[in-house]
Amino acid sequence: MKRKLLIWLIIGSTLLPHAIKAEGTKEMSPVATDVSTLVPNRADINFAGYDEGDDLRIYIEVKDFTTETIYLGFQENQSNSVYYRLKDPTGTVVHGPTAIPGSGAGYIANHAQAVAGPLPLSAGGYTPDIYNPTMNGAYYIEYNYNDPNIKNTTSCYIDLWDITVGSSITAAAVPGRVHSQSWSMSSGSFTTPFNGMIYVYTTDSIVSRLDLNGFQPFEFFINCNSFGVANTNNFPVDRMSIASIAYVPEYKLFLNDPDSTIFPTGNLTTTLGSTPTIVGCDTSYCIQVNYSKAATAQVVIDLNGTNGYQAGTEDVLIVQQVDKGPNCFYWNGKDNFGATVTPNQNIRLESTVVTGLTNFPIWDAECNPYGFIVDIIRPPKPRPNLRYDDTNLGGGANTTVGCVAPCHAWGSAGAGCSGSSVGDKKLINTYWFTSTDFVAYLAFLPYCPPIAFDDTTFTDQGTDVIIDVLANDKDANDDIVNSSTSIIGAGPSNGSITSINATTGAITYSPNIAYIGVDSFDYVVCDGQSLCDTATAYITVSCPNTTPNTISGYVFYDYFPSNGTMDGGDIGISSVDVNIFRDLNANGLIDGGDPLVSTATSNGSGKFSYTPNDNLKSISRKINMGSDDAEEDIGDGGSMDLTSIDLDLSEDGGSSTIIGLRFQNINIPQGAIIDSAFIIFTARSDESGSTTLNIQAENVDSAVTYSNTNSDVSSRSYTSSVSWTNTPGWNDDDVYTSPDLTSIVQQVINRPGWQSGNPLAFGVTGTDQEREAHSYENDDSDTNKIPQLIIKYAQYPASYIMEIDTTTAPAQYTLTTPNLNYVTFTSGSQSDCIENFGLFNEVGFWPLALDDVSFSATRQDNIVETSWDVNIPDNKIGYIIERSENDRDFSQIGRIELDSSNFHLLEYEFPDLFPKNDIDLFYRLKIKNDNGTETITESKKVSAMPASYNFARVYPSLIDGGQDLNIEFAGDEHFATVQIFSITGKNILSKHYDRIDNRLITVDLNNANSGLYLVKVSGDNNKDLSQTILVK
Repeated sequence: MKRKLLIWLIIGSTLLPHAIKAEGTKEMSPVATDVSTLVPNRADINFAGYDEGDDLRIYIEVKDFTTETIYLGFQENQSNSVYYRLKDPTGTVVHGPTAIPGSGAGYIANHAQAVAGPLPLSAGGYTPDIYNPTMNGAYYIEYNYNDPNIKNTTSCYIDLWDITVGSSITAAAVPGRVHSQSWSMSSGSFTTPFNGMIYVYTTDSIVSRLDLNGFQPFEFFINCNSFGVANTNNFPVDRMSIASIAYVPEYKLFLNDPDSTIFPTGNLTTTLGSTPTIVGCDTSYCIQVNYSKAATAQVVIDLNGTNGYQAGTEDVLIVQQVDKGPNCFYWNGKDNFGATVTPNQNIRLESTVVTGLTNFPIWDAECNPYGFIVDIIRPPKPRPNLRYDDTNLGGGANTTVGCVAPCHAWGSAGAGCSGSSVGDKKLINTYWFTSTDFVAYLAFLPYCPPIAFDDTTFTDQGTDVIIDVLANDKDANDDIVNSSTSIIGAGPSNGSITSINATTGAITYSPNIAYIGVDSFDYVVCDGQSLCDTATAYITVSCPNTTPNTISGYVFYDYFPSNGTMDGGDIGISSVDVNIFRDLNANGLIDGGDPLVSTATSNGSGKFSYTPNDNLKSISRKINMGSDDAEEDIGDGGSMDLTSIDLDLSEDGGSSTIIGLRFQNINIPQGAIIDSAFIIFTARSDESGSTTLNIQAENVDSAVTYSNTNSDVSSRSYTSSVSWTNTPGWNDDDVYTSPDLTSIVQQVINRPGWQSGNPLAFGVTGTDQEREAHSYENDDSDTNKIPQLIIKYAQYPASYIMEIDTTTAPAQYTLTTPNLNYVTFTSGSQSDCIENFGLFNEVGFWPLALDDVSFSATRQDNIVETSWDVNIPDNKIGYIIERSENDRDFSQIGRIELDSSNFHLLEYEFPDLFPKNDIDLFYRLKIKNDNGTETITESKKVSAMPASYNFARVYPSLIDGGQDLNIEFAGDEHFATVQIFSITGKNILSKHYDRIDNRLITVDLNNANSGLYLVKVSGDNNKDLSQTILVK
């Protein structure tokens, strides 16, 4: 080993004068006997092949295209040509394709020429292929076998190679310009040592030199990275050698020390910021750490009570690349064994920044008899120890202290290395780093608040629904307090919350009686730490799907303001008749031929309902020829009997049978909805004992009559079956009806090929005791005893019109809804529940809150003051103040809930602090009564402020984060006075302005306390303005 090192030193000093003459074979083959064949276009990784990605290219950096030249020279000894071409930084081919020549420009004749470099730069060199760049940047060279244009994946073997950037200023080579992330090479055999060196440039700008020191890999490719054999963010695992191939490039790999004018030197030290914070929750914590530079960093979550990271304990290690500034280390909140770490405590964190971390995973390197040598080139540092973990391969590990280079050797030297040696088909990783910076902290792991998720549920009209709102809510600490569930805000708009289960937190929602649509309410849930979250529950209220069809709706008082909708406060009207017509031509009008099918009368709740039956039709068919009923004896090889006087259902003399029944001329349209279907049998004898019969329909478009061919019943295709279980004992000549066969008949009628008038057939089998029925050829010749099929069906679409009989409505009431409602059913499982009719008394009866509440709204400058007096307070539970811009569409601006402390009050006030000043506004009061109803006052109009009040604009109305208050005048003002009062009436500012620049006054409120303030502005010509603002 010492002899080998001495030889390297001698060679290094011998070649030093020529160090800047070439890049290629010179660096990879220090002596003539070394082999460093470049192997582009490999099938497995396609290194430097045509049109490959960034990580497979050989880049040539040009810094000053006006003074720099690219020199190329190669030698290959394959049976077919190897082509190369040069692309500029935009990806455009600017040179070639050119076949590697056997002489002349671009040909390297021997090792000495390759070491000397291109002739213009060194005597004794080769005559180069020359390209003069036209732009700065990273050019790249590509190779292809035996074809200048069409890409293939046949390996190219280039024995001698040189890629040099030369400067016309210095007349010398510029080293450190050629790099790749994946060098693919060959040493020629298992027994030939490879003595090349690679310069690694890390992402944190550290340069280290990897001396391969005579390892024996045969064909190989070189990658270096920050993570190891894989990048799963689990460095203790990712750094371990494995027995499978992986292609893991990341760092730029140079043939010389990278040109520092393009690739600068990084810093060795890193400053770690203040104590990290842990944010987020549950399985997505973010440990935020600040760093002074980009680097490889690790965070140890120290959970086992022993400082530092101990593998195989509760400790968690996270390694990743970081940027300068704040970085997130994501953590799932669990220790290394998967147990959740208890929150609300300080935990120890250790942050280590690793500078120059480099992994060198080498695949299929059979032998490495002398070990690797690594030196830190920039910035200069002592030789680092090398580290490895080969335990996956049955080897040792040295990850704590590392070994002194040269080390991490395997296999035998020279002829002792073969294709079955230690490194064969292994990915062996060696890693090192330049320096580390370490800081330990205590960081607080916070409690996680609950996470409330929106809920979606469905219910039928008028039907309460229990919503388990907590079922999908989460809490990482699993301490949600079910009893904390409560409603926030105004609650549902079209229903009510009738209860909240204190044990489960489930909320019961009751929709308004006639409501159809989507309603919602907001709720809050808290945990044991009083941390809370809110979500919204959405309830879709719809008409129920019913069989048969139903039509229903409500006749109701459409209280003021009438809107054609039965909503809160509206009540039903009883004893009103609704006429229902069949709309035969489906035009939505009652016209000639549309029959009145029913009159429904509203009940005490105002509801009316009708179940249509006029759409049902019935057909009855009997077996009408001898070959349409058949008896097959399964026990006798499927023999057929078409002339039997009876049908032995289940068995015949102990032998199992299957009965075929075919009914002709079934006049039912394809796709019609079957309402019911039955087969009626007449018993031919007394039978007792338990039996079960199974009935199936023949699953064909048009069933054919039966023949004497064996198994002509059982061999047919059938639908699913209907079981006739616990069939009662039969008495001779009594009639027995099968179960409803709707499901199997529907399957046949739904067939695309079914046509009205086709025959329909059934197969009947059974178990246990037989039942004997009369057949078509019954011995009584009685047609009444022949099996009979009865089917009721409905054909869709079916349309109906509803019209209220206004003579039965209350006197002096007129409709607020159309008096013709229309519905079309397309199937038998639909219902219509929205046929509502609203009535309103325009003459004099308004069910408003006029008797016991007096409501008013008046403008006071730019505030609207609403007030009301109450004569009878005992039945009130709350008041809602509403505002509108059009006297139709009102929205809530305030709410007063009453309890034992204030329900008896007789006078109330509520100010609208932020009304619009330039338009008329309308206000009203909604009164919530203790019987669940609501009454509404008449609206009160508040006129827009006169134009003189709008001589100035005060903004913003919300002062947040150090903003200034602006007073902007509409015209030129000679002077103005500004006064600002707190909510208690204290004057905090009074200032007179004799000069107003640009029509704008700015007031600094940075020192004002949070709260509500009144701003008064007076201008010339007796103009005044008052406006409220809120300071946060």
